[in-house]
Amino acid sequence: MKRIIAAALLALYLAGAGGARAASGSDRLLAVGGRAPDFTFTEVQSGGAMALDNVGRGRPLLLVFLQTSCQSCARELQSLKDVRAAGAPIEVLGIFIDVTARDFQKYVADNALPFVFGWDSGNAIAEAYGVPFAPASFLLDRERKIAAVYRGFHPGIEQALRADFARLAKGP
Repeated sequence: MKRIIAAALLALYLAGAGGARAASGSDRLLAVGGRAPDFTFTEVQSGGAMALDNVGRGRPLLLVFLQTSCQSCARELQSLKDVRAAGAPIEVLGIFIDVTARDFQKYVADNALPFVFGWDSGNAIAEAYGVPFAPASFLLDRERKIAAVYRGFHPGIEQALRADFARLAKGP
């Protein structure tokens, strides 16, 4: 009986934490309605410097914090890829929060991910957004205000994302 309770508690913890912890974050994700903190990052594929406001300028953007070892992150990215392939006009910026450098270019290429990616080497971006785990996602509107927050990944999230993107794409 003790083993069943311990297993259930572990499952609940992993479900709430997305299964993968980042090295930082305040356990308090930013709230809906506020302006998303601006930041610059080194784009993984080109190595060039980019700013948040330059990604998907003028369109809604999903900011996804992820780790290369996180299976939930991989499932979320595949779902986002499928949503885009089905014609949804989604823009995605993935920020790797791996503690140490990985071959991020290979990860993106191996998974044929059509999105923009950066690495948060010191976890300053994750800290600014209050991200303690991966995946954690923020849907930003055209003005880069936070329109929705998604904690972790679960089957069916694609429908919520598709509906939220459609709502934002229509504009005010």
